[in-house]
Amino acid sequence: MITTDVFELEAAMHAEDGPEQLWNERDHLWTIHQFARARLASPWAVLGTVILRALATVPPNVTLPPLVGGTASLNLFVALVGKSGSGKGAAMRAAGDAVTIVQPIPVMPLGSGEGLVRAYAVRETEEVNGERVPVTRILNTSIVFEVSEIDQLGAQGRRTGSTLMPQLRSAYSGEQLGSTYATTEKSVILDPNTYRLGLIAGVQPARSGTLLDDADGGTPQRFVWLPTTDPGVTLGTDEPSPYRLPVVSWPTSPWSIPVPAEAARAIREKRVATLRGEADPLDGHAMQTRLKVAAALAVLDGRQSVNREDWRLAGLVMFKSNESRAVCVSALEDLDRKRAQHQGQADAERTAARETALMVKGMDRIAGLITKHVTNSPEGITEGELNRRLPGRDRPHLAEAIGRAMDAGQIERSGTQLFPSS
Repeated sequence: MITTDVFELEAAMHAEDGPEQLWNERDHLWTIHQFARARLASPWAVLGTVILRALATVPPNVTLPPLVGGTASLNLFVALVGKSGSGKGAAMRAAGDAVTIVQPIPVMPLGSGEGLVRAYAVRETEEVNGERVPVTRILNTSIVFEVSEIDQLGAQGRRTGSTLMPQLRSAYSGEQLGSTYATTEKSVILDPNTYRLGLIAGVQPARSGTLLDDADGGTPQRFVWLPTTDPGVTLGTDEPSPYRLPVVSWPTSPWSIPVPAEAARAIREKRVATLRGEADPLDGHAMQTRLKVAAALAVLDGRQSVNREDWRLAGLVMFKSNESRAVCVSALEDLDRKRAQHQGQADAERTAARETALMVKGMDRIAGLITKHVTNSPEGITEGELNRRLPGRDRPHLAEAIGRAMDAGQIERSGTQLFPSS
C-alpha cells in the first residue's frame, strides 16, 4: 500500500489555492503555465517535462548530499497521467518550446534493460601494441527516455530474463548499471553517478497497475505523477516569450548540491522513523523524489543550491503528484470492482447452469422409474400408486416427471390411468 507522506499535509497547510498557487511563485513558472495554456497542453504535464529537461543539463557527477547512506542521484521519473490522446505528446512538444535549453538533450524510446545501458556506452575492441583489447566508448552521459504508454514498460518488464525494471530502480539512485557477459560487446558497465537519466511515461489510469502493483518495490514512489488534463483551459491565451534556462557552470569533479536544513532534517527524521520501524520504508523514496524536484526548480532558477522556497514549492508539486496518483489508484479499484461483479455474474451463471443440468438429469432418472413401473403394469396404473412406489425424495417431482415421460412418448394417459405407449 502507498502511504501518505508528511509533505502532503505541509503543502496543504501552505496552499490556500491548493497546488495551483505554484504558478504565481516565480515568473518563469507563470511563463510555463501560460505557454502550456496557449499551446492547449496541460501546464502540469509541461512542467514535468521541463523538470526532466532541466535536470538533464546537470552533469551526472553532481548529486544530492549523503543525507542517508551515500550521495543521491538527480535521476528522476515522471508519469504523465491521462487517457490515451489526452495530451502527453502535446505537453512534451510545448515543453521543448516553452523553455529554451542551449545544451542538446537526447530523447530516446526505452527498450530493454540492456538497451538502456548501451544507449550510454558500447564495448568495442581496438588494437593496442598489436593486440585487440576491449574498450568502452561513451556515447551519451545524459538521456531522457520516453515511454509512450506504460503498457510498453510492463510488457518489457514481464519478458523472461528481463532486467529492465530492476535496472530502472537502480538508475533512479544512480547506482551501477549493466552486467558482465561472455560476449565482449555486451559487457557494458556504467559506474555510479556517471550517467544522467530522465524517464517520462504516459500512464492511462486504468492501466497504471504496471507501476502501482510494484509499490512494494518502491517503483511508484520514484515517479512524479502529473495530469495531462487541464480543467481550467480556455481558448485565447496569449503565448508568452519562451523562458531561457540560465547556463550554469557545474563542477567537473564529484560535487553535492547544498540543500536547506529543513529538507535535510525532514529526510533524516523520516529515516530515523523507518529504522525504528515506525514508518513505511518506501516513504524515503517519496522524500528523495521531492528533493530531486526541488533541485530541478533550483536549476530552472539558475542556481546550484536548493533553498527553502525550492523545497516548499517541490511540496506543492508532490501534492499534485499524489492527487494524480490517487486518480490512478481509484481507476484500478473501480476496475477491480467491475471485474468482481462480472466474475460474480459469471459464477452465478455457471452455478445456475450446473443446477439446471443436475435437475434435468434427476428428472430423466425419475421419468425412467415411472416408465419402468408403467411398463410393468400393462393394465394401467394410477398416479397415486406411482406416488407410493417412488422413493420419498422423488415424490415432489412426480407430475413433472410424468409429463417428461409422456413428452418422450414412453407412456400415455387414459382417464386416471397411465399405460405404456402402444
